[in-house]
Amino acid sequence: MKKLMFASLAALVFSGVFAEEKSAVDDHINSILGLGIAAPLQFPKMSDNVYGLRLGLLMAYNNEIAGVDVSPVAIAEGDVMGVEAGLFNWVCSDVWGLQIGALANVVAGNSIACHIAAANVVRGDAAGLELSAVNYANSFKGLQIGALANWNRAASLGAQVATVNVNSEYFTGFSLAAINNSRNVVGFQLGAFNLAERMTGLQIGVFNAAYRMEGVQIGVLNMICENNTPVLPIANASF
Repeated sequence: MKKLMFASLAALVFSGVFAEEKSAVDDHINSILGLGIAAPLQFPKMSDNVYGLRLGLLMAYNNEIAGVDVSPVAIAEGDVMGVEAGLFNWVCSDVWGLQIGALANVVAGNSIACHIAAANVVRGDAAGLELSAVNYANSFKGLQIGALANWNRAASLGAQVATVNVNSEYFTGFSLAAINNSRNVVGFQLGAFNLAERMTGLQIGVFNAAYRMEGVQIGVLNMICENNTPVLPIANASF
């Protein structure tokens, strides 16, 4: 009887340990290789992490990715660290490294990376290099090159080159575009049309306009709204 009780107790303990390990494994695993056709037809599962190499024939979906990720559509629920290359890359958290997307790179969190795509969107704060037709970030530090437009909502720092540069708050650095439009600028605007609510620095263009200016404007027509002489040809200045 005692032997039976002991065996039953041992079996119960063993089964409990085994069930706990299985439960932990069911939560997620860390795999050095991810392979699949289109999620959920893949290994490892969508909730798991890939720390190494992930290859997807059509679409890959996992939690965290670290290493090299190659898939036409690459989706990560967590962070991505390393290199991603495909048509469309979507990261729900943060990114460190390099993203190359023929169509778009979308980052819901923050980014310290190089982004190359037709469109780059970082909903959080970005730092590094953005190269595309259209670049958007909450705030940006580094170099933005957009064939069509660069748009930053919060305070940004660095250099911008595009057809249109838009900074909704503060921008410190150099802006080169056909149209530069920023709320507050400390630095240099070079373009056909340079617009700023408050400008500290230098504007060179066909038409330069600032509501408040501490610096110099050089262009065909220059306007400083709060200046004693608001509109002047060739040059205008306020200090």
